[in-house]
Amino acid sequence: MENDQRKNDLNRPGGRDNFKKEILKRELSKKNLLNKDQQKILMGVLMTVAVAVVGVAGYMVGRMGNENNSKVAAAEVVAPDEEKIAVAVDGTDEDEEAKEAARKSAAVEKALAAKKAAEEKAAAEVEAEKKAEEEAEEEEYVGNTKFIEVSEEDEEKYKSQTTTNIVHEDSGSAQYETETAVDPSQMENPIEELVEAELPEGVVSTLTGKDAKMQIVLLGDSQIGNFKGTDGIAYLLKKYCQANVYNLAMGGTSGTVPPDEPTELDKWESRSLPGMVNAICGRVDPHFFEEYEYTYDVFKSCDFSKTDIFVIEYGVNDFFQKSTLRDADMNEDPAVMVKNFGGAMEYSIRLIREYFPKAQIIFCCPTYAQFFDGATHAYLGDGNIMSNGIGTLENYSEIVQNIVGEHSNTQTIDFYHNLINGYSAKECLLDGVHMNEEGRRRYTQLLARYIIRDMGYQIEPDTDPSTVDWVSTKKK
Repeated sequence: MENDQRKNDLNRPGGRDNFKKEILKRELSKKNLLNKDQQKILMGVLMTVAVAVVGVAGYMVGRMGNENNSKVAAAEVVAPDEEKIAVAVDGTDEDEEAKEAARKSAAVEKALAAKKAAEEKAAAEVEAEKKAEEEAEEEEYVGNTKFIEVSEEDEEKYKSQTTTNIVHEDSGSAQYETETAVDPSQMENPIEELVEAELPEGVVSTLTGKDAKMQIVLLGDSQIGNFKGTDGIAYLLKKYCQANVYNLAMGGTSGTVPPDEPTELDKWESRSLPGMVNAICGRVDPHFFEEYEYTYDVFKSCDFSKTDIFVIEYGVNDFFQKSTLRDADMNEDPAVMVKNFGGAMEYSIRLIREYFPKAQIIFCCPTYAQFFDGATHAYLGDGNIMSNGIGTLENYSEIVQNIVGEHSNTQTIDFYHNLINGYSAKECLLDGVHMNEEGRRRYTQLLARYIIRDMGYQIEPDTDPSTVDWVSTKKK
């Protein structure tokens, strides 16, 4: 009867499953393998592990997007199935029960191992992100130069690059100067943004532009200021030196402040050398030469802080206006200094040195000259013998050489004795004083060779700078 009842139970829907569960419960109770409390604890542990694994898998999917969907599947496979654990397998054989218990234990261990691996991977990714952020913060910029920390294993890679300022620290890392991180198109370029002064008719540009090798400022009288075409000194200097040349020379000006002009800075009106230097240094308002429109426009367009060479040429007008050669007492009062030729040279050198200490200064002695009678045009004599009552033109040239020789980064070119003389005057002079085209060509080539050497290049004597490659001669 009991057997018939059991058969009927087995034939019902779900009967076999219920029977298996009943058999398993009885056997477990008999062998005292798991009591109810132990079963609850095991089920709790398994559920906790399953939730943790699924959570870690979800976290990895969130971080990695669609990188690898197989990780989700793997996590789901590892997670234990509650119903499968609760349902016993057919049979009551002890070996089968031991195998089932081993399988459950292996599943638990596998789930725990997967959880640990996922946590370690997530922690490693977080640490990698943190390290990357710290390295980004350690980048140091100096001007447009970026410095980065390089490990010893990567050091060889950076040694192959053109780098400087390699500094080894106690940490064992090396600091290398690398290329600029800023796009060059976003950077300001002063050379490309040169402002050209408006060019009147007959005046040519004296700016080379962004490819210029140097910047030159010219201060002087009509020898430079009156000739602004392609045969003028300013243009030729641009050509020979591949330079940006700013021509501030004006006809009729002198190295000294004329006797009837004030010397107080707030009342300044003199276009002399001290006046132009004061204006360049920002000590006086440049309105006093505003009527000379081209020169005034050139002045406003020039960034004097970028000047490599100041070229200064005065003397012949000082001779004509009978400027004192040098104060007998060597008075250091600026009001006295600017009124005598030697004192005005000294005054101007000191100001340029104060405001532009890195710039070179070249003083050009006045050139040889011949003088003629204004009415009859009869020859009177030359600069060697004709005196203005104070001295000869040659004496003014000597003052320039004596003053300049006392200063560093300052030199003089003796154009008086080394360019034109009584024999070559007809070839090089227009009216006995002003140079003609040939005279200006010779003058500028000699001046250019001095400038080229001052800037660290090499060029042979008596060479036309436009016919040789002096640019490649600069010492590294």
